[in-house]
Amino acid sequence: MEVTTYQGPYGKLSISHSECPYTNLSLESFFLNKVKKDEVHIFLYKNESSVVIGRFQVPWREVNLRMMKQKKLSFVRRRSGGGTVYHDKGNWNFCFLRGNREIEKRKNLEFVQEVLASLGVRVEINDRFDLIYNEKEVLKKVSGSAFKQQKERSYHHGTLLVDADLKSLKGVLGTDKMITVEGKGIRSHPSPVINLNTVGLNISFSSWTQSWVLKHDKKCHVFKESYSPLEKEVITKEIKFLQSWEWLWGETPENKITFGLNKYWFINKKGLVTDASLNLQGLIGKKLKFEQGYDQVCELEAASSLNAEETEVLKSLFLK
Repeated sequence: MEVTTYQGPYGKLSISHSECPYTNLSLESFFLNKVKKDEVHIFLYKNESSVVIGRFQVPWREVNLRMMKQKKLSFVRRRSGGGTVYHDKGNWNFCFLRGNREIEKRKNLEFVQEVLASLGVRVEINDRFDLIYNEKEVLKKVSGSAFKQQKERSYHHGTLLVDADLKSLKGVLGTDKMITVEGKGIRSHPSPVINLNTVGLNISFSSWTQSWVLKHDKKCHVFKESYSPLEKEVITKEIKFLQSWEWLWGETPENKITFGLNKYWFINKKGLVTDASLNLQGLIGKKLKFEQGYDQVCELEAASSLNAEETEVLKSLFLK
């Protein structure tokens, strides 16, 4: 969890050396709880290939989890709201942490605009607080944002599509075609996107971070973040929590999953099956993606009318 920090008149600017999404999101939470009143702390990082859903989203509605597993993508639920995004080393992240509850969305994005302009990239801010690139009079999204507020602190984090492997997304984002998902939770709103490097804007991560340093202050004090044993324990605890069943699946809003030409259905709340169609009653009380219901699924396969395809769907809902 090595981080380099630049301290200047504007505040702190930190750059992560980790590419683990759980680590970087845990550092966001750690920095948020440390930011002082009226202080600004900017955090930059990039992650390995992963799918990141919003705090209040239903995984099965937003992501084809079978396809995600096949492509070996990490699955992450972040603490902020908003929709589902794809992270990889070509989709860079910025986070503005402030020691007040007010989220200065436009001001933050104007700062990003200025950094990009110094690299020869011109982008616009739309009403949804996305950054938009004008490609031959067609507006395409290059950055989306999400937000979190606490009593006296807040953060605004966003992504920047530069050289992401968008082909890896094929078949991953959106509901598995073999199931139907209804219920509560925030839905994603997909938009046409574009990588900046595909339009001749050749930006490297090092030039990007250096531009932030120069924008921040040319005479910053540079140091490595150091953590006390207690602080390391706090960060490690958050990493483990973000990887836990309780957070990834147990925070899911109530939803209904239907499959097999609507013959089979069950309702789950917080990842726990609370009701089901007659032939799936044995699943009530089981946790999805917890594997404790897998044996029950195998018994259902032998005792019910589920065909091979329907059984595969059901197993995928319980296997990690």
